[in-house]
Amino acid sequence: QSRTCDEGQSSGSEELLKLSEPQEDGDDDDDNNNNNTVLNIPVSNQFDGLEEEQGDDPIPLRPIITPPPVLKPGESRKGKKVRVPPISVVGKSTRQLREFMGKIKIAQTEYNMKATKSGVQLLCSGDDSFRGAVHALRTANVEFHTYTPAAEQPMRVVLSGLPVYDLDELETELAGLGVHVSELKLFSRKVIGLEESALYLLHFPKGSMKLADLQKIKAVFNVMVRWRYYERKPSDVVQCHRCQRFGHGMRNCNLAAACVKCGEKHLSASCRLPNKVELARTDKNTTRSEIKCANCSGQHTANYRGCPTRKNYLAKLADKKAELRNAQPPALRPSRNTVQQNGNSGGNTVQQNGNSGGSPTAVTAATSYANVLSQGSSENTSDNLFTMSEFLSLAREVFARLKSCKSRQDQLEALVELTAKYIYSV
Repeated sequence: QSRTCDEGQSSGSEELLKLSEPQEDGDDDDDNNNNNTVLNIPVSNQFDGLEEEQGDDPIPLRPIITPPPVLKPGESRKGKKVRVPPISVVGKSTRQLREFMGKIKIAQTEYNMKATKSGVQLLCSGDDSFRGAVHALRTANVEFHTYTPAAEQPMRVVLSGLPVYDLDELETELAGLGVHVSELKLFSRKVIGLEESALYLLHFPKGSMKLADLQKIKAVFNVMVRWRYYERKPSDVVQCHRCQRFGHGMRNCNLAAACVKCGEKHLSASCRLPNKVELARTDKNTTRSEIKCANCSGQHTANYRGCPTRKNYLAKLADKKAELRNAQPPALRPSRNTVQQNGNSGGNTVQQNGNSGGSPTAVTAATSYANVLSQGSSENTSDNLFTMSEFLSLAREVFARLKSCKSRQDQLEALVELTAKYIYSV
């Protein structure tokens, strides 16, 4: 068949649709003529009454602008919570510190406080409140100490091989070699031959310098030098060069100054006593009576390794580490399954029939990790499982083998060998 549409009603435009279908085999000419018909179907457009818009340009769509996420206090853009160091304030009560924080316009939701023996520990929830509190406390000359945030920890490098130079002169020389430091300090000095040899501690902003690039510089002031990372010895303890106390550094300390030599309330650099090198060249007995420790009042300098205060501090640190190592896991809750001496199970108690009256006595079945380990195998233990002693032996052997490996391939091979050994030897 075929369909056509011609013009129809005046309310809308009409079209003639002509659809042709293929002829079937075997039809004669008369049948074809009879099957060819014309069908008039009126089609109207209901939108013909609307006026056409001028212009063909489409209306531009406004871009959807997604606002940046609102970060919570102490939270970075990656969603990782930033750890803000505590601020230890000396000589203030929680009430006094709260009033001080209100005066500097830091909201009460931005911090918490914890009372300590020496004062108050201020715990800020975000980086902005931490910086604002530190700046305000330092401006008001309040005694406190804190720590450098982890993101601002500098890279520390020790420069050795040079004699004693003026720090400004050395910094200018290093800048000429392309080495720009954020801080430069005279780390230590000692007399070697005709001149004093010194170690310098260099601070670089995090990620601004690599040790390999520094090691390419073989000489400074035409003197052969060596570069290495600063590493604190395990036996060393952090001691502030400002207040001479232990546990923090002078960079973030605003406590009262104390001299390392005479123990008086002034900075060590302004002390009238000679330094260690100059003292070695003169008679030590002339100034020995004036040397006094700022911590224990003994007749030695505050950085003396044999100081009783230092030994007590190290002992406390060792005790804390031992407590963490020896901390036992919490005891397990009593098991619902109990064991009776007569071999029957049931209830939450252990039945003992050894009493004189013949009636069973109920004993609470409290189970802990130590009890489980001491009992060894139980009724539920299968012959296909490792015993506790075998498992511990396997663990010790695994750690010993992995410790001696030098590559990942060696470690994988060691694991495969040990697995095969314990599987096929059972």
